[in-house]
Amino acid sequence: MTEQDLDRPDDLKQQVTFIKSSQFRVIYVEGAYGGLSPRGRISFALYNERTPIPQATEVGRNPDGNFEEVLKDSKIGIVREVEAQLTMGLDEAAELARWLTERVAIARDLLAAGQPDA
Repeated sequence: MTEQDLDRPDDLKQQVTFIKSSQFRVIYVEGAYGGLSPRGRISFALYNERTPIPQATEVGRNPDGNFEEVLKDSKIGIVREVEAQLTMGLDEAAELARWLTERVAIARDLLAAGQPDA
């Protein structure tokens, strides 16, 4: 390809193909925690929140004769399950913020128009 060929706008177009990695999955996100990495990149973990799942329970009959489950070994409070850590440069973080802001505006407009599944 010559420099003259690069001057044509059609030569500047490239097809982009998305391929899901073997670790691809859908993650429900309820929050993020992070800040700047030692190298000045934006770094944050995405998490969801839930009540603790007990390590063990005990099942027995109560005085009424019905079965009853009693927690034996369980954490208390809220569990924040960290799903992924993301690290990106400042330009990429700004572009992601812009993209998210646009999608939020579109979603709000659609919901206001009564199109929740759009």
